[in-house]
Amino acid sequence: MSTFVGLPDEITLSLGEVSARVSPMGASLTELTVLGETVIEHVSAQAASQSFAGATLAPWPNRLKDGEWEFEGKKLRFENLDDLNNANHGLVFNRTFAVETNTGSTVVFRLNLGEDAGYPFRVQLKVKYALSVSGVTCSIEVENLGSETAPIAFGAHPYIAVDDECEITITAETQAVNDERMIPIGFEPASKNKNANGWPLRFGGLQIDDCFGGLARDPEGISSCVVRRSSGDQITVWQDEAFKYLMVYAHHSLNELGMSASGLALEPQTSPANALQSGTDLYLLQPGKTKVANWGITFELAN
Repeated sequence: MSTFVGLPDEITLSLGEVSARVSPMGASLTELTVLGETVIEHVSAQAASQSFAGATLAPWPNRLKDGEWEFEGKKLRFENLDDLNNANHGLVFNRTFAVETNTGSTVVFRLNLGEDAGYPFRVQLKVKYALSVSGVTCSIEVENLGSETAPIAFGAHPYIAVDDECEITITAETQAVNDERMIPIGFEPASKNKNANGWPLRFGGLQIDDCFGGLARDPEGISSCVVRRSSGDQITVWQDEAFKYLMVYAHHSLNELGMSASGLALEPQTSPANALQSGTDLYLLQPGKTKVANWGITFELAN
């Protein structure tokens, strides 16, 4: 078995019985441990490069058909396409952010866009990870530094450490219907979910790579996806109203990418796939304006 290689320049954060690792590469969350339990297994460099494990996604999350889009008469294109001829998960997952602050329990990463032919918009990204007594909160802030409207969507790609007995529960009104290239062609009621007759879904044998919308929210506007282990321990991935969608993806072969556990990607997204083309829930950020979206992970031991 090959020697484990993590992402470069990882920073260790700690607060009480919570610890995490983050990397400037992709402003990535690369490990999370709470109360001695692994919530996010240490991400390998291979898993990050091949499966986007832990990365921040901007200026679009998920897929962009043909890597092409148009805005206000400008025809724009990205060159790095996958086997389905889509451009995946934006431009920053493999770029090195500057470390703006590091307090030991909180870190802020910063990166500017605007030099890419496919995205010539001067946008600054700040990604903040802050530990709490039960997990971590991530804030993604985008600011338009330019003089013209900047279209943007963004998200995150954490892999939760799970086993076959874990059960996953979300409450959503809609689920994307995709074409053969995994591009949404519409949404249908989530009650038609092809994976089960209803929630929860058991991770063992689960084949899912689906985007959910119309997420149920509490009075503060927070939507939660709950992962319950056979022990009764509970992991919650939450997201605020700026993150309108949740991508759910089961990865059963992370061991091929230098990690021992199976992985469940729970990806908060401000838009569905292909938003730069479709315009669906694409933020049109005016000059000088800022948009902030928050998500996080909490862990609770069984009573």
